[in-house]
Amino acid sequence: MIPEMKFKLSLRLPPTFNPKKASEIMTELLTKNPPFGATVTFTDIGYGSGWNAPSYKPWLKDALNKAS
Repeated sequence: MIPEMKFKLSLRLPPTFNPKKASEIMTELLTKNPPFGATVTFTDIGYGSGWNAPSYKPWLKDALNKAS
């Protein structure tokens, strides 16, 4: 029997997905129905949103297409 186990989980989210919502979902998934009567706790140590590149301006898109 293992008296205690700890692990760190890191996720990569799509840039437009709300990281707070992802944390809430992970908390529910990890603590909802633990096997073998285990006690599971989830500690959020931080999260951040991803970077989402803006769309090209039409003039830049045209220039890139011509150059390619």
